[in-house]
Amino acid sequence: MWPVLNFLSHASERQILSILRCQMPAEGMSTSVGQRLWPSLVVIFILWLAIFVPGLPQPSLFDDADGAHAEAGREMLTLHDYVTLHENGIRYLEKAPLPYWAMAVSFRLFGVSESSARLAQALGVLLLACLLVQMGRRFFSADAGFWVGVVCVTSFGPYLFTRTSRSMCLPKD
Repeated sequence: MWPVLNFLSHASERQILSILRCQMPAEGMSTSVGQRLWPSLVVIFILWLAIFVPGLPQPSLFDDADGAHAEAGREMLTLHDYVTLHENGIRYLEKAPLPYWAMAVSFRLFGVSESSARLAQALGVLLLACLLVQMGRRFFSADAGFWVGVVCVTSFGPYLFTRTSRSMCLPKD
């Protein structure tokens, strides 16, 4: 605490106002990773890779709901009907199609598997983190944007809901 008081007693009014306004540091002072856009996005992408990608193939689809949602995405791909969802050949009109479109694209690119069923939701979390970084940078500060992206990627809720294929992490309407 004494160094802070010592700094405040010798700092100019301009330096104190600069700190209170959270402005960029003066020349010669180092900047954090969050103040540069691309390095902060790379750090968030690496965190996302380390947290979400290893868990894509496991665990198995939990119950009939997980299997039903994956089946709806698979049938969208096989029937080439991207408007009406089907499950076991029966129209499935309970849910909006956006998560299933993403799942069908994932199935087309990587084959039908549990990993590709979960990949669309995991990519949704990465997209959300990038969006939050941009919003934090725009409305608060560069550091705030970086840290809100880190919190989004490392939070337990998005990780938990991407373990199931129940399309909870992507918007439904």
